[in-house]
Amino acid sequence: MSEDNLGETTHRHLSPLINLFPGDRVRPDGGDPELLKGATELLTARGMESYGWACAWRAACWARL
Repeated sequence: MSEDNLGETTHRHLSPLINLFPGDRVRPDGGDPELLKGATELLTARGMESYGWACAWRAACWARL
């Protein structure tokens, strides 16, 4: 992803964020600021418009951030 190419923003999978949740390699308390920024931008771009597990994963990622 880049600022001019956010990928498919309506895609519901968040596999790039596996290290944010359920993993813990991307952490707001001492983690890499660029990774945190990227995770936040990806979540913002994808929005909360989804269904099922995708909504639960988004909520868990936002809670971790």
